[in-house]
Amino acid sequence: MSQIPEVPASVPQDQRRFFTELRNSALRQEPNRIAPSGVSNVQVTPIGGGNLVTFTRSADAEGYLVRISSTPSWNAAKDLQADIGDSNVYRDETGEAGIKRYYQVVARKGRLYSQPSSPVSATSLAPGTATTLQNPPVSAEVLQSSNETNLPVALKPVSGSLLR
Repeated sequence: MSQIPEVPASVPQDQRRFFTELRNSALRQEPNRIAPSGVSNVQVTPIGGGNLVTFTRSADAEGYLVRISSTPSWNAAKDLQADIGDSNVYRDETGEAGIKRYYQVVARKGRLYSQPSSPVSATSLAPGTATTLQNPPVSAEVLQSSNETNLPVALKPVSGSLLR
């Protein structure tokens, strides 16, 4: 769309103003027509009674979906899909040990979606099993602890300042 040519000078001034405004409006909409880039560094850590999914955020996404399946092919088994907002950490509670699940993460921007990440799997541990968790991958955000889980969470800068 960015290849819309400038309005020719030969167009009458009142029409030129209208077409220039129309062109500029179309160009401003262009970023909303481009899907966000995909996430990277998807990791799944088995924990007591579930699995913990972490990933590095996409630079231009508004939110994320985590696809959960019993097979590595999402097309073969459309099991669950969780909208996790703009978090880069998702805790999947299986409730028991030995449950193998595959996870894919999709970045979302409005109604546009990135390509899903490659499937990553883990098998849940017995409930109550102690687990050493790694810090989630971070991409140019501030790392803080979640008030709910006390797990590290990456936060995005807002209006030129950092969230506190």
